[in-house]
Amino acid sequence: EKKNMQIPEISLYVAIINQALKDALGLSGDPHYNFQTKAQAQAWFNRDNEDLITICDIMDIVPLSLIRLYKKFQVKKKLYSERFIISRTY
Repeated sequence: EKKNMQIPEISLYVAIINQALKDALGLSGDPHYNFQTKAQAQAWFNRDNEDLITICDIMDIVPLSLIRLYKKFQVKKKLYSERFIISRTY
């Protein structure tokens, strides 16, 4: 199945992962984005999520690696936000 994947399929799965990351990190440009969207996206990055496991399997990605990447982005975003706020208060 993996060897027969076409460019449109790969692009679709990359787009799904990318959108989930944006939504979970609060970086979505969607005008309908809300807290529920963010919460659902954050919940998507869970080792028990069958959709995440399936997409990672198809894309030959270790699910835990993708979850770690999400958590790393989450920490970096928080640190960047805190620095930005602190720099604006002085």
